[in-house]
Amino acid sequence: MSKDFYTASDLADLGYVSERLTSVFGERDSVDGEFGWDADTVDAIERDVLAPAARIMFDAFAPE
Repeated sequence: MSKDFYTASDLADLGYVSERLTSVFGERDSVDGEFGWDADTVDAIERDVLAPAARIMFDAFAPE
């Protein structure tokens, strides 16, 4: 899904927990009267924070 802006519903549809979006992505912005997050912010958080954390977690539980 390539977008310029993600709403809470968009991110929930992608599997994020609605109640935790602000703690993950920061405060929402308003675009055309709708609140959400800039795609660059979402992409940066996923790339620089969530992906490295997931790699560490998967490695920690990998079978030897």
